[in-house]
Amino acid sequence: MGEEGKINVRLKILAEYLQNKWLEGDYSLPVDCDVVFMSWIALLDHFKQHKGHANPVATERYLDELIGSWLMHQRRDHRNGKLKPAQIKLFTDMGTILGNPNEHKWDKNFGEWLSLLYRYIDEKGHANPTRSEPPFEGKELGLWVVNMRVKFKDNLLTEDQIAQLTGMGVILKGSKEDESKEKIDKQRKLAYSVIDEKNSGEQKVQGKRGTQIEHFIENVSLLKEYKDLYKHANPIPRERFGKSRVEIGFWVARQRQHYRTGKLNEEQIKMLTNLGVALDESDMETAKEERDNAFNTWLNICYNYKKLYFTVDPKPTEIFQFYPIGRFIEEQKENYKDGLLTGTEIRQLAKAGVSFGNIKEKTNLTE
Repeated sequence: MGEEGKINVRLKILAEYLQNKWLEGDYSLPVDCDVVFMSWIALLDHFKQHKGHANPVATERYLDELIGSWLMHQRRDHRNGKLKPAQIKLFTDMGTILGNPNEHKWDKNFGEWLSLLYRYIDEKGHANPTRSEPPFEGKELGLWVVNMRVKFKDNLLTEDQIAQLTGMGVILKGSKEDESKEKIDKQRKLAYSVIDEKNSGEQKVQGKRGTQIEHFIENVSLLKEYKDLYKHANPIPRERFGKSRVEIGFWVARQRQHYRTGKLNEEQIKMLTNLGVALDESDMETAKEERDNAFNTWLNICYNYKKLYFTVDPKPTEIFQFYPIGRFIEEQKENYKDGLLTGTEIRQLAKAGVSFGNIKEKTNLTE
């Protein structure tokens, strides 16, 4: 691709980047940043959406652009005091390290660590490995999570990193350290208890006993209801759903584990895949994109509702633009009350017009 073609690609991505910001209600434009610089920023944002981080290495290419080399020059300009405050803010808001990346060994390959943690969740059913656990896939994942907690305590994690970690179920710190430890232990206990199957072929799910197949069919029906609302069938482990607040995310994670260990029969596999559940590791990136796109679609629906009614407080049964917005808002308020929304999600929903009013939040994931 020639240089002119590359510029056109960046400008197209820049247009999409600005459109997304406007949909979120952000109409501000950095006055100190020229179009060429903003086109690279938009490309870096696009890179982050697909790679999970905003720190490409110096030799890295993306969409046929030397994005790693460009970022290396921006770091050099930052060291020499040549970057403007507005430019620095764009980088820091995105989670880009402008200092020496080698000084941030736990930030390096952050996206790869998140991918490893996702595989750990699928196998173990929770996102909080201990420091003393054996290496997972040859890496000290427990030590990495512990270091993330230390960095969080020292205010060294970006807002985006916090959102990604807590969104996967990592407990960084509760209102009190003892409460945080208690919550982690409770989460591990639940994960291990539901994975442990009884010899009789029965297992305990959500505190009730029943045969595996009965629970499987019941949860598949619930997952179908979840998909009807959220437009995807791959909840993250921390998610709960329905009036009984079933931990549907943990259940799906366990099905992936059963699939890998050959414990699902052909009919069960067919039921899950027909719903769109990503069972193979190669499909997890696509599943993440579907989740992100679905949430952004709901944010746009909320923005449109807000334009008409000035606030987003629909009745539980209300339909808007063919979407069950009443049910969606009801679920988000329950998630907020249970402390399952990240700080980023709360801010995005609030900006879209959702009011949580006097709902008492148990423990927010970013606190």
